[in-house]
Amino acid sequence: YLGNTIDIHGGGQDLIFPHHENEIAQAEALTGEKFVKYWLHNGFITVSNEKMSKSLDNFFILRDILKKYSPEVVRFYLISTHYRSPLDFDDGKLEEAKKALRRIKTTCLLAEEFVENADVYLSLPVNGSHCLSERLASWRELLLKDGQICEKILSGRYPAEFPCLRRELSFEEYGLFVKKIDDLRGKFIEAMDDDFNTAKAIGFLFEIIRELNVFVAGGDRLGIASRLTAAAVLSLLRDLLGNILGLLENTSPATTDDKPEKLLNALSELGKRACGEKFFQISDAIRDLLRKNGVIGVIIEDTSDGSRLKYENPPDLDLLITEILKLRDNMKQNKNYQWADAVRQELLTNGIIIEDTKQGSRWKMID
Repeated sequence: YLGNTIDIHGGGQDLIFPHHENEIAQAEALTGEKFVKYWLHNGFITVSNEKMSKSLDNFFILRDILKKYSPEVVRFYLISTHYRSPLDFDDGKLEEAKKALRRIKTTCLLAEEFVENADVYLSLPVNGSHCLSERLASWRELLLKDGQICEKILSGRYPAEFPCLRRELSFEEYGLFVKKIDDLRGKFIEAMDDDFNTAKAIGFLFEIIRELNVFVAGGDRLGIASRLTAAAVLSLLRDLLGNILGLLENTSPATTDDKPEKLLNALSELGKRACGEKFFQISDAIRDLLRKNGVIGVIIEDTSDGSRLKYENPPDLDLLITEILKLRDNMKQNKNYQWADAVRQELLTNGIIIEDTKQGSRWKMID
């Protein structure tokens, strides 16, 4: 069915001898042709540095893991180690993978906000332009030639015949940034060409993430060239993450069933921390928020083992976050910036990013 010669044959390193050597001997004796072009032997999976096996009763199945972590997190965890290296499996490392993936998603989200109408930019054809400089040059020419696309991209900010459009679409001032991204992309591809060294490639991916974060933080939000540059990097990132690593392909929203409960517990812990550090105004404000009738209405029970929360049903997520943002705004107005940042961090830890705009704070899910 697969022919006399197979392109790729995989398996564990423990199968090299005698299983795979026997396969080679049998197949090539029969056909007289090479049996396999490329062998991919993966390292052992260990649990607490012991080989996972039924005899040691330390094995688990993927179905159980997926009850706690999304398939994307598990995939990211697996490719964070070179496939030939041993993989030590534990929940702590899966949590690290979850946080790392969240960092990537946060950067992509911030870049989309910077670009504003990101979907329009990202719908521009790539036409085989793999590196950033080629992609920008291709998009520039397209905008200069096609007035209709230009109008859509610029969101009515400039007319298509804008006399300085050619000058506005100059990327000379971003030359160093573009070169850095292209160099890092090249290193990413080299790592993948080196026996699928995904671990090394992901390191270069995070360098691109860091450069994009810096660019977005200090970029000109009104400039055409800066927004087009950020969009091109975002497009390049999606290629590396999606087309090569198979990540960020699922754009459906994450489940929010347990978000309110997690946020309530996080707020409660933050209140305890504030009380312990003698910031009683902060701890009281958090307690008042949790108790707020008609909105959250949590009963706080003080026991000998500490405080615990009681409620019949967790509050609506939108309503809860709205109230948390009001609490954070009050902290900022009272110059309690340390605690306002702590609230922001708790939300981020729970997959919610807060953006401060001139119109006020807004939030988005990032996983």
